[in-house]
Amino acid sequence: MEASALTSAEYWLSWIWVVKLIAAGLVAAGVVLEFGSEWISRPFEETVKHARAVQLATLEAEAETARARQKEAEERTEELRASIQRNVSPRRITAPEAFQNALKGLPPATVEILYDPSTIDGALLASSISVSLKIARWTVEPGNGLGIAPFDPAKPEPVSGVPDLQLPPVLSGKIGPWGIMILANRRPRENDPTDPINALQKAISDAKAENLFSVGVDEQLPDNKLRVVIEHRAPSYPGPRQPAGDASAPDAQKK
Repeated sequence: MEASALTSAEYWLSWIWVVKLIAAGLVAAGVVLEFGSEWISRPFEETVKHARAVQLATLEAEAETARARQKEAEERTEELRASIQRNVSPRRITAPEAFQNALKGLPPATVEILYDPSTIDGALLASSISVSLKIARWTVEPGNGLGIAPFDPAKPEPVSGVPDLQLPPVLSGKIGPWGIMILANRRPRENDPTDPINALQKAISDAKAENLFSVGVDEQLPDNKLRVVIEHRAPSYPGPRQPAGDASAPDAQKK
């Protein structure tokens, strides 16, 4: 082999060896950089991961609050719709079975039913109560016809125990300005469901015929006789509600 060829080969081999060393160094540097960058980036990745988890939890909480408020708004809308329906629908016994259950097994009483003719639904409600009482085998006076009678709320009537004094029924306590008044010659017995006054009030209330009642005393009425006086409808309003997500709510305080 010629000396020049040998020299050329040795020359190129030396450079190839240098290139191999450089490549090996680059590979080693790449491995070091890979593991080093992973170690260095780990806390930053944890920070980003935690921030994303917090952001996701916040979005989920906001979505849950929005769903709760939407549900509350829908319920409130339904309550308002029901309230409007109660205010515009004529009063009557809408749950006759509940009316009968309230009087079931109780000794019957005699009932006189009066209504204000200026009310839109007074006669209808009076007739509905009269029929329901007859089904419950209570006595309704007068016994003929529907068993109801109109009255004049402005007509003066004698005041018991005060000679020569006459007052309109609303001033003498014999009728109320709203709803239904039940009169007897005594006050109702408290916490006694068998008292005819309490039983009749419960029956009318359970039957969803009226939401406002009052009780009065007319000493001229005989024992075991009640007078039901129907006046104008008592306005129906939905009750207040606890706002969704309110921090003052008991559940929120517990959390």
